[in-house]
Amino acid sequence: MESVMEVSDNYGHKYAVVKKIGSGGFGQVFRIQRQDDGTYWAMKTLPTHVSSEDLKSFKNEVSMAMQISHANAIQYIYVHDGSEQPGLPPYIIMPLANNGSLQDLIEKLKKEEKDLNEAELVTLFHQLIDGMEAVNLKIIHRDIKPANILVNDNKLLISDFGLAKLVNSVTRNIAYTFKGYGTLEYVAPEGWISEKNTIAMDIYAMGITFYQLATKTYPFKDISNNSLEAWKLRHLTEVPISLIERRIDLPVTLSQILMKMIEKKVQNRYKNWNEIRQDLLKISTQNYEKDNQIENLLRKRMDIQLSETAKELEESQKINKRQQHIQMVYSQFQMDIIQPLKEFVDKFNIASIEEKMIFHNPVLHSNEMSFKIKLASSDTLEVKMQVLFDEDFFREAKKGYYRDEGFYNSLHQRVVRPKYKNNLEILAWGLIKIANGVGYNILLLENKEEIYGDFVFLLNSQNPIVRHRTSRQQPIAFDYNELEEHVPLINTLSHYNTEVLEYSDEILTQFLVNYG
Repeated sequence: MESVMEVSDNYGHKYAVVKKIGSGGFGQVFRIQRQDDGTYWAMKTLPTHVSSEDLKSFKNEVSMAMQISHANAIQYIYVHDGSEQPGLPPYIIMPLANNGSLQDLIEKLKKEEKDLNEAELVTLFHQLIDGMEAVNLKIIHRDIKPANILVNDNKLLISDFGLAKLVNSVTRNIAYTFKGYGTLEYVAPEGWISEKNTIAMDIYAMGITFYQLATKTYPFKDISNNSLEAWKLRHLTEVPISLIERRIDLPVTLSQILMKMIEKKVQNRYKNWNEIRQDLLKISTQNYEKDNQIENLLRKRMDIQLSETAKELEESQKINKRQQHIQMVYSQFQMDIIQPLKEFVDKFNIASIEEKMIFHNPVLHSNEMSFKIKLASSDTLEVKMQVLFDEDFFREAKKGYYRDEGFYNSLHQRVVRPKYKNNLEILAWGLIKIANGVGYNILLLENKEEIYGDFVFLLNSQNPIVRHRTSRQQPIAFDYNELEEHVPLINTLSHYNTEVLEYSDEILTQFLVNYG
């Protein structure tokens, strides 16, 4: 085919641009032929309208990217930043992958209604882990997704590392409103809040990619709304559907690995790629014919290009911050409080041949969430949690001087929101109790290092050295009004003593054991 233009690298090689073979939201990909030996390579063009600051940042990133050398990472041969060859856009010359991308593979599997089996998935996952480990030794990728993972013969090649900042500088005013970088379907929860990019974010994005390879879809219930705000809510608030629910044929261990990769809280996610590798090694692949790792999966290259999603992103709607906060707390309430109790009830009911426990589905009403369990003892266990906002604590205050507010010469309304020790904000509070009021309280405290909070339990009892009008069964579950009065008095001499316990599943289930 007659070439339409010519490019070169810094080794003296000249290349004829043969054919455009792909395009995306920020550039195009061409098949090019080296003139001195006839070999074929790929060239990716990059955005031209970038600021000098963004271009300088790109040069620094790509200089690190060119140091990456691994069997499962694309090798950049030459990067033209636009300055050495006037009239030509910035471009990258790299090896030509002959079997498309993982996105092509996923679309092919979807079209043919096929699934990758356990051994095939584990093999692909190991290749991606090895490649990402090499990439992260130099840089954070920031844009892991199936379209950026190429397939060449029997090898997966991670590509497009070092490009996220340059892409973001061009697209941020159109669609990218989260703080970090990446593609919205793969951005970790902390990426929507913080500008810091970490290996944990790459692990999250790869976890979504692993999930897609296994199921051909995303780990969320409804993905019909493809707007930016809809994806933001999914990543921040929606409890992912476990892999085992969609692929009953796969081992539970594999489901656990993927779920841990896409944990919303960074502290619960894998810390590095070797942790994932070691867990994958627990899955047996003895019956797998290793010589046929990928060939059978790629009979022919899918000539499918990625569809642009910019128009759908424009349909995004503004999220009500109050409702978003409630949904985030409710999401954590589901994962940390509701789910452990439900699993315990299910296990008990399977084991019991007589009395059963009855789990009533949780209800979310305004800023309060609640559910009940009818215990085998016929008592009813009630769990309630209230999300707190400043406007819930407008109280009448006397005249006087208030720091940061000035002097008031008459009665007035002001926010008197209780704080936990060390001035930690209480995001939500609640209780778990049976009918006679026996139980304990739950606080969800802010975590300054996380976008999610930390649960603690309060075990309250009457102070024996203080005179009480009435005697209450203990431990005592305070109602909301009592919490407002009592929380500021924790660790002080008052009518009640409170033992503060860090969250654990065992504390929740032990209550069912004691009173069930």
